[in-house]
Amino acid sequence: MKIITIEGLKGSGKSLICERLLEKYNFTFIEKFTKIRTELVRPVDFVEDIRRKYNNKFNNIQSSLGLFFYSAFFNRLENLGDVSNYLLNRGMLSLPYFGYYGYVNSSEMIPFDEYLDVVRELHNLALDRYRKKYEENSLFINLECNKGELFRRIKLREYKIPSDTFFIEHYDTYVKLNDMFEKETKQSLSRSKFLIFRNEDVKDLEQIIRITGKNLKEKL
Repeated sequence: MKIITIEGLKGSGKSLICERLLEKYNFTFIEKFTKIRTELVRPVDFVEDIRRKYNNKFNNIQSSLGLFFYSAFFNRLENLGDVSNYLLNRGMLSLPYFGYYGYVNSSEMIPFDEYLDVVRELHNLALDRYRKKYEENSLFINLECNKGELFRRIKLREYKIPSDTFFIEHYDTYVKLNDMFEKETKQSLSRSKFLIFRNEDVKDLEQIIRITGKNLKEKL
């Protein structure tokens, strides 16, 4: 079993890369952790521990830490079989900053530095859980794109959602969070493989597809 996770900020081209990989290679596709009905998610133990520990510090801890997303992600992972290659749209690099939207919109009073300490504690627990079963079989494809192109793609989307506008307005914070947690994830999952690609034009796209395919044939 190999787990290929496509990561990157909004507008970096994750969905298109997933579509192209699914056309060319034999993957079982796992949709992003944001796309699952709440009633289907079983709370994960370490997520519940964090909720109980810090609930009194937050107006809306579920939203501001993205707790539902962590549970959704691990619910899906832990129901995978062992005989397929899996393709994920977002995963361990994205989870720690997906609560930031909730943190701002819930008007949380906990200072941002303290908030980040809680986020880091939660993500470290998630990394510990991930490492035990999936580390050696994981390849992370991290897509990068210049700010102007990111914004252009987001503004051209047919369906606009509030988090798109929020991302543009808070772009610098998202970049800092992405860089910080990418570094911490790489250090923690030292036996996983991480590849970084620019994804700004067709030539970039073809290179990403080709090199990902090459890595499928190699031991991660």
